[in-house]
Amino acid sequence: MAFGDTHIEDLWINFFCISSNLSAHNMMVHREGRLEKAIRATSAVPGLAEPVLQNGELLVDGGVVNNLPGDVMRQFCGKIIAVDVSGELNLTTDYEEIPSAWEILWSRLLPFKKRIQVPSILDILLGTTLLTSNERTKMVKADADFYLKPPVEKFKLLQFSALEEIVDVGYQYAKKEIEKWGGKIG
Repeated sequence: MAFGDTHIEDLWINFFCISSNLSAHNMMVHREGRLEKAIRATSAVPGLAEPVLQNGELLVDGGVVNNLPGDVMRQFCGKIIAVDVSGELNLTTDYEEIPSAWEILWSRLLPFKKRIQVPSILDILLGTTLLTSNERTKMVKADADFYLKPPVEKFKLLQFSALEEIVDVGYQYAKKEIEKWGGKIG
């Protein structure tokens, strides 16, 4: 456990994160309780990570219902800097019907066969997540005092091997944007 028994309410700065409560069908805002459990819940991507149990209810990634929770942050803060790292997900295909699992498998195993490119189950799950929170993201963008969208489209959502490069791209982008804002932040 990276966070030990640290509780959110004991942190030295105001903190919150959100998760999606599959049992109650709503968004859950974590402002108190064990930090480790809240972080696991907010990052439990459906289909990739197991849900977190809390009081008998299943919690998964907050992005399922709210991918950019600036609207939640507005309740706790004066100025909002929204950082949108959601990428575009292309789920189009050239086929009239989805090929069978066997056709897809053979296209990947046989070197002389053209590889069939169709969205994976993970792509479909991520597309569903973006679809359900897309309108909310637009509202948050309009309401935010400052909005950042770092150029991270070339990276895949779970491309952990490029973490240092992603951080650097975001840092360099943010530095330039903050310079443009000048004294407007304070």
